[in-house]
Amino acid sequence: MKRFVFILLLLLALVADLSFASFVKILFFSAVSFWVSTIFFASTLKDPPMKLSFKSFAYFFWLLKEIYMSTLSIINIVLFKKGSNIHPVINVVHTEMKSDMENVIYGNSITITPGTLTMKIDSGSLQVHSISQNHYKSLIKGKMSSKIKESQQ
Repeated sequence: MKRFVFILLLLLALVADLSFASFVKILFFSAVSFWVSTIFFASTLKDPPMKLSFKSFAYFFWLLKEIYMSTLSIINIVLFKKGSNIHPVINVVHTEMKSDMENVIYGNSITITPGTLTMKIDSGSLQVHSISQNHYKSLIKGKMSSKIKESQQ
């Protein structure tokens, strides 16, 4: 029931002009989504691989801030320094994540942050391409990995 309410609220949040007809459609698609997720993902829904808590949502908003700051950094490099700071590097970032899910969250978080890309995920490390050495250095400081670990406790 919680999943159904969550899906319903999520779809309601995405609608700009809420009318009775759109509410009925949202209710229908929420029910269908709930039914499909129950049938196809029943085994994973009993023991979810990822914990959703206040810390998870806090990590999401922190990541949005980091994406914004990295976007400004890339714009600064591209527009104002005319590419003089673009020296791409490929390095390995060692992780101490407890689960594969945490490694995947870490890799995806790196990839959606402008200027960095996760190329390969291994059990204890990530191969990362970054647009400059400074982007890589800010990544290995470990703030993102510690936030992920916190959010999954």
